Amino acid sequence: MAPTIFRCLAAQYPDFDLAGVRRTPDTGSFNWITGTIHGRDQNECRTNYRQCGLCAPGKQEHHEDLISYMCEMDYISVELMGGVLHRTGTLATGASCCDFYVCKKGSKWDVGPAVFSPL
Repeated sequence: MAPTIFRCLAAQYPDFDLAGVRRTPDTGSFNWITGTIHGRDQNECRTNYRQCGLCAPGKQEHHEDLISYMCEMDYISVELMGGVLHRTGTLATGASCCDFYVCKKGSKWDVGPAVFSPL
């Protein structure tokens, strides 16, 4: 079964080719490698990024200093989708992973930074 995001896209956009979505992970350095833990209900989840699709091209183009600014966009993106993002580190700043904890804004889980262990 396709990941939830692709099913949502297919439902919203009739021309979205769900059958064309790749079923195998691409581990090239310009891609993301993630692991997701579903939350206690539909209002939260945890995702750990072990490889970032922005870090490799940033390093290749010698703009390592700009990559962490791109990470800040995650907070804005999640907020625009009605959520709250908490994390303790990013690959761009030298952490072993980007550890996302996302919950729905105003949900019972929206009480501050969550303590959790990486995948």
